[in-house]
Amino acid sequence: MELQPALKKKGKLLTLAVFPSEEIDPKLSGFHSAIYKENLADEIVLMAYDLHSPKTSPGPVTEFDWAKRNTELLLKTYQPEQIWLGLPLYGYYWKKGNKKPKLLTRMMDKKFALEFGKEAKGIYIIKTENGEGSLILEFDHWIKYANSLKLSGIAFWRLGF
Repeated sequence: MELQPALKKKGKLLTLAVFPSEEIDPKLSGFHSAIYKENLADEIVLMAYDLHSPKTSPGPVTEFDWAKRNTELLLKTYQPEQIWLGLPLYGYYWKKGNKKPKLLTRMMDKKFALEFGKEAKGIYIIKTENGEGSLILEFDHWIKYANSLKLSGIAFWRLGF
């Protein structure tokens, strides 16, 4: 890749955000497959979200074990300090009978998630008689994991501006 050396000469870093390679639509992850095989950037942000989205069946936006598997794949090519673990600041709730889920945010839906969700590694899995969803409310587990591997850190993604 010619971009990385050109940027380095100017004292700049090349940071790429990549989709996970496991358990995600190959139309998304296939685009980034070369990045998993060859060290092509100074830093990588693993977009460990959208495991489930408005384009998929209901389920959590991220799962700890899924993020862990995809991080471990990147560690075969990149040094830990090159990797950022990207996490969502949003979730979804699918009402029964609706194909399009409702967007959940930490600011607006924390109380709902705490009341109806069951915590699993910081993710609140919400199941009610009307539907299901998930929202991350706690990041301690994720931060400990990133620190244990000596990753560069945690990056966050939110929907909307």
